[in-house]
Amino acid sequence: MAIRESGELGVAHADQRPDYSLALEEARRTLDHQRDDLKSIRDRSVAVLGIASVSASVAGGLSTTKAASPRGSGWAYGAGGCLALIIAITLLIAWPRKVVFNQNGAKIIRWIDLGTPDIQTRAQRNLAIYMQRQYNNNELLLDRMLRGLQIDIILLAVQLGLLAIDLWR
Repeated sequence: MAIRESGELGVAHADQRPDYSLALEEARRTLDHQRDDLKSIRDRSVAVLGIASVSASVAGGLSTTKAASPRGSGWAYGAGGCLALIIAITLLIAWPRKVVFNQNGAKIIRWIDLGTPDIQTRAQRNLAIYMQRQYNNNELLLDRMLRGLQIDIILLAVQLGLLAIDLWR
């Protein structure tokens, strides 16, 4: 069904080619959004690691100078364990992985080289499908990375609490 100039619905003619440009535009937009999400997750996990490291060094140093003996308390060791976990999770998040945000130029060239009359339409359709597959693959990885960031933030809160208890004991 197609909408005619008069506003009524009618049957599309067989010579009209489907337009996949909207699907292709949307596929590009979602991959661009994923690229921004990946950068944001990695940046925030590194920031959490920085905060955890600074707080461990400052509060841990104050704690050992305040105590009668230079040995650390169980609270400080717990905070150190949280820092170690934060480091490990942040490394997993920041570790380089294959994440595809672009189109495959070789595939596009192969489609164009076919030389069929409706190559523009077919190329748009195939690119939209290809990009949707990449989006689905990337989404699984980004979800795991986001969960890692959430765990990092929880561990940071626990670490700060343990360091605060250690300072005020």
